[in-house]
Amino acid sequence: MLRNKQFRSQFHARYLELINSDFSTVNMLSKIDSLETLYAPVILEHINRWSSPDSYTAWKENLSEMRLFALQRSNTVLYHLDKLFGNPVLIYPNPSNKLLYIDLGREEAVLVKIMDSRGVLIRETMVTSELPINLDQMDPGIYMIVVYLGNLMFSKKLIKE
Repeated sequence: MLRNKQFRSQFHARYLELINSDFSTVNMLSKIDSLETLYAPVILEHINRWSSPDSYTAWKENLSEMRLFALQRSNTVLYHLDKLFGNPVLIYPNPSNKLLYIDLGREEAVLVKIMDSRGVLIRETMVTSELPINLDQMDPGIYMIVVYLGNLMFSKKLIKE
């Protein structure tokens, strides 16, 4: 089915939508927390009755593993989607010393945030594919650029020369 261009495009868009909404890290961690709260009062009874998991500590370790999985999942999935389909947001040139272009493959304006290596917001602006971002006022260094396309978010490392 991935050979069909229309299906491929719809699949990619839907997967990106889900990974940034229903299956987002925040939602997954929230779900794990709510299930822990629900089952914590009865887990010892469950262990005594079914001998699984081995102990309350083992159950807590399993929860920690699920949280770690939830934290890593989005980045792993986005990496594989990017590898298979390509990134729908093209940011160039990178590294850049003056002007930065963002090609979305469409004409709509999008919100762009640039953060320093500590996560501090340096700049926030609306851009279109035709209008470059002027980087003259920024110091040389490594930044994170985040592009918000509808309810989707794409981030890339940006090097300012």
